[in-house]
Amino acid sequence: MSTANSTVALANKSSVKSESLRVLFVSLTNDVGSERVVGEMAHCGVQCALVSPKGFYCAALAAITRHFPLPAHYGVRFGTLFVRARLERAAREWHPDLILPLDDLSSWLLRCLAMDRKTKPQVRQLLLRSLGPSSGYLAAISRSEFMNRAEALGLNKPLHYEVRDHGAALAAARQWGYPVVVKTEHSSGGVGVSIARKANELAKRLAAIEAGDRLRKIRQPIKRWVYRQAGFRAGPGAPTIIQSFVDGVPAFRTVAAWQGRVLAGASFVAVQVNPEPTGASTVVRHVENSSMNQAVIQMVSALECSGFVSFDFVLEMESGRASVIEMNPRSIGTTHLGRLFGADICGALVRVVSGGRAPMVSPQLTTELVALFPKELERNSNSPYLKSTTVYHDVPVDNPRLMSIYLRRVKKLNPGLDESFLTLLGGGPRNQGIEEACG
Repeated sequence: MSTANSTVALANKSSVKSESLRVLFVSLTNDVGSERVVGEMAHCGVQCALVSPKGFYCAALAAITRHFPLPAHYGVRFGTLFVRARLERAAREWHPDLILPLDDLSSWLLRCLAMDRKTKPQVRQLLLRSLGPSSGYLAAISRSEFMNRAEALGLNKPLHYEVRDHGAALAAARQWGYPVVVKTEHSSGGVGVSIARKANELAKRLAAIEAGDRLRKIRQPIKRWVYRQAGFRAGPGAPTIIQSFVDGVPAFRTVAAWQGRVLAGASFVAVQVNPEPTGASTVVRHVENSSMNQAVIQMVSALECSGFVSFDFVLEMESGRASVIEMNPRSIGTTHLGRLFGADICGALVRVVSGGRAPMVSPQLTTELVALFPKELERNSNSPYLKSTTVYHDVPVDNPRLMSIYLRRVKKLNPGLDESFLTLLGGGPRNQGIEEACG
């Protein structure tokens, strides 16, 4: 069987088993791929429950043994108003050992609820145990504060400036040289990130952000009220930042951490992203980079992180040095892949929280390239990566229901797509799991 065949993941499950460990996942945005870590934790013997609206991808997982549903968001995220109550109910009825976020919005809210005296003590203590002490929360949820902490630690990073005054921001960019990167707070997956290549582009971009903020303040008082009532400590309107541009390729490291110590991690370079140039990864390549590893160890220790965390970097073209650019205080769409490259990220967290030692695993793939499903298919249904026998195709064939949902999504985005494309995955015959998903 080819090492690129997605069934490798099923045939080589983690040896870590913990029948007693219970993890409650929280999902507030329906992000493609965020649910894959849940399946990997279930493979480690973890009992998994979920707080999310009905219809989310993660809610389709067979691994979810208990679902505490939220109302649909309807644009202003009314569902966030019910998160605190659902967590308290889950603590009473299901008794989780950990509460972990699956997206940026939930990671933001959970940290705010951990600091909110209105949250019942049992849930607050559980959140602090799951995520680490509150002293690291601001850096985890604020791009600007994260860059300040990275600078204080002496990590290699771009120059950055909080945009409080447009004239000062333009002066800073002129001193650094163009292009510069513009980032709004509380955005992810490339949304809210843009590149300004000239001064007039930066001026227009900053003006547009400011105008949008003014309109939001006028038009969305309900949303601001919802944020306050839900427990968010800081709503929309946090300062935009600009960063000096680093010439290189995007990379990231995803790790399991416990009480400020990195347990296991895996690093990847983004080979393809969607949309270009700042979107989410669709094809990745596994790498080993000592400067990325060391920077993550330092930051995890400084913030005393627990749970899953990930850090974005740019690998500089000339020197190969890693420049840290931001933090994702949660698992990401490649966290579940660690075991295939000899780093059992989920297994390490399970074992340590359960009171044992982190497991040792051997790499299970000979290829370093991974096509993320269905992201690369959505980017380009004719992608050469989908036809390659030297690429690992990360297809969730063990979950036909999730496969069916994703295939419907792909066909809706591309109605003319012929199902025969599925036979191209890995260049071989159609996988049985794919056949079942297609009905």
